[in-house]
Amino acid sequence: MLTETGRIIAVEAESVWVETMRQSTCGACVARGGCGHKLLDRMSKGQHGAIRALYGSIEPDDCALNDQVLIGIPEDVVVRASVIVYLVPLFSMLAGAITVVNLVQINQDLWAVLGALTGLGIGLGAVRWHAWHHSGDESFLPALITKSPSSN
Repeated sequence: MLTETGRIIAVEAESVWVETMRQSTCGACVARGGCGHKLLDRMSKGQHGAIRALYGSIEPDDCALNDQVLIGIPEDVVVRASVIVYLVPLFSMLAGAITVVNLVQINQDLWAVLGALTGLGIGLGAVRWHAWHHSGDESFLPALITKSPSSN
């Protein structure tokens, strides 16, 4: 389970909005300079982000504004989302290029590029459709795990 601490900034009937401060783990990471996380952290200058979280194991009546909470999301959700976001467009781009090259015998380079761009567009559309189709799926949302003892 991937976890993050935050502060409740809004309470709704079925969920809460939690403000999190992006925690940079760049010092312990092997990729240090090659990761986009450090760049995003520098660009946002440590700004806070808000995320919707389900109540999980905490009762809705126990949540109040400014409570410190721990939210979590299962690793398999992150892995599935990463596969969809990265591999679907990549494979569709390659499939588009290969398909067009096999169909066209003249000026293959230009057609390969056009086929790749078309395949990439189709792959990005598929990712967008998947996101829309699963927008109400609660298994993709983080949930509250615990409330900090220092919270009221």
